[in-house]
Amino acid sequence: MLWNRPCPAHAGAVARRSRAAARVMAATVALAAGLAVIPAVAQADLWVSTTGNDSGYCSAANPCATIARALSFAIPNDTIHIGPGTFRENVSVDPSISGLLLQGAGMHATTISGDFVGSGSVVTIPQDTTAYVTDMTISGGVAANG
Repeated sequence: MLWNRPCPAHAGAVARRSRAAARVMAATVALAAGLAVIPAVAQADLWVSTTGNDSGYCSAANPCATIARALSFAIPNDTIHIGPGTFRENVSVDPSISGLLLQGAGMHATTISGDFVGSGSVVTIPQDTTAYVTDMTISGGVAANG
C-alpha cells in the first residue's frame, strides 16, 4: 500500500504547519495571560466599604473607602456597590459616566451624608446624564433645585 505513506515532498510543509499552529497557540496563551492582569478600571462592578482603602482598584476583595475613588474608575453602565455605613462626602457624577448605578446595601444600611458646611447637593448628576441611585439614604443636603 504505497499510497498511505506520507510524501517526502510534503513532510516539510506538514512540519511547518505544526510549528505555526504551536506559535499561534503560544500567542493565544500569552494574550490571555496579559488580559488577566488588566486592572479593575475595565470592570463593570466597583465596590466601596467603610473599611476599604483608596489605594486599590475598588474590587469586591479590595474595596475603596470613598465613593469618589470608585467614581474615578467608573465607565458608562458600571455599578458601584456601596456597603453599609455612613459615607460623608459629596458625590458628583461625571457626564461621561452615563448609565451608572449607585447601589446601596439598603435604605437603613447605607447613608451618604453631605460633607460640607452650609448648603449644597449631596449627589450631583448633570443634566442629560443618566444615573440611578438606589437602596440608600441621602441626608444633609440643601440645594436650590431640590
